[in-house]
Amino acid sequence: MSFMQFFKRYLLPFAILTGALIIILTNPFANIANKTETTTYSNIQLMHYHKKYASFMHSIHTNLRDHGYALTVDFAMLNDEKVKILIQRLENNQKLKPRESEKIEKSVNQLIAQQHFDPATFQIQLSNSTPSALITANRISYHDLMESIRSLLLNNGVESFRLDYEILPESTEVIISFADPISEKLKKEIQKIGKDVLEKNNFDSNMVKVIIMN
Repeated sequence: MSFMQFFKRYLLPFAILTGALIIILTNPFANIANKTETTTYSNIQLMHYHKKYASFMHSIHTNLRDHGYALTVDFAMLNDEKVKILIQRLENNQKLKPRESEKIEKSVNQLIAQQHFDPATFQIQLSNSTPSALITANRISYHDLMESIRSLLLNNGVESFRLDYEILPESTEVIISFADPISEKLKKEIQKIGKDVLEKNNFDSNMVKVIIMN
């Protein structure tokens, strides 16, 4: 094989490939379409958005409940102050039918219009099971997380408790409160259940804490 044939067959393609890689790696605009900027909100900001949307969230939940849908309604902040509305079926063995999903989305959009919000601000996400729709970042509500904890507690025979959550400047607390005192053993069992749910759904245990009160 002559040098020219060797060059055309091996060296030239190698040189072209190497040159292309160098251009891609050094070009600041390369692969820009594949990069998505994610806005991280402080808890102080999330407290503000929670206050702004809490009543609207309640309106959506009440409206859906009045129409016979047992669903959780949660909100998460996206880029540029846009909001994702997370609507999820509570019973994992009952799936939303396509027609039901259409009705739910239409109902939510009507409420958005009634509240005079900009429709472009919101994205609606429907899910048939709570875990699959959990978004852990930039949450301004935690009803689905609380429902996951509630279900596990009831399945483990824990009763007579109340669940709530509070967004604080440094973290969020999911609060499990009992009217009557409970044993230290039960407290540890409940703490483990809460921790397991947080880990399963990728919540940062430094940012979301389970607090037991009695």
